[in-house]
Amino acid sequence: MDKKKLEWMGRYRPLVAAIVQHVNTVSRATPPLHMYEDIYLLPNEWQVLEYIVEHREDDEYMNNMVQALGIPQSSFSRIQKKLNSMGLIERFRTSDNRKNIILKPTPLAIRTYEYHTQEMFRKLFKPFFDELEDFSDEDIRRFTHALETLSAGTQKDEIQKQPVLVKIE
Repeated sequence: MDKKKLEWMGRYRPLVAAIVQHVNTVSRATPPLHMYEDIYLLPNEWQVLEYIVEHREDDEYMNNMVQALGIPQSSFSRIQKKLNSMGLIERFRTSDNRKNIILKPTPLAIRTYEYHTQEMFRKLFKPFFDELEDFSDEDIRRFTHALETLSAGTQKDEIQKQPVLVKIE
């Protein structure tokens, strides 16, 4: 195969490789991680809990959270049921709309969040942020926008897929 066909990413190949490695590392089926006391969560479960805690003042519907996190609806439903059964979140709805569910963290969720974010900062994010120290705020904004563009393109492809009809015998 022609070498030029293999170099279509050009100077971005190491960046794309690092993103791919990161996504695969995070999504790899691992045992749940220790969060706080006897609470263990998978990375995507932690991300849902983190979002709910950080947006606890908003009366945001579950559908909005699914969109913001980029998690499939079925996975999100399973995760929120688990978090609810663990006593980490509570489910609410408004008196005028029985369909839209609003999730709120419990005091246990807030304690878990406070403990685990300190640990994550020290072990994971501090070294990462140190590597970004010389980036300007504009550089970070532009890179963030580039990642959001990449994610949006991926989500758009998933949404645009048309289901295939399968004949039932």
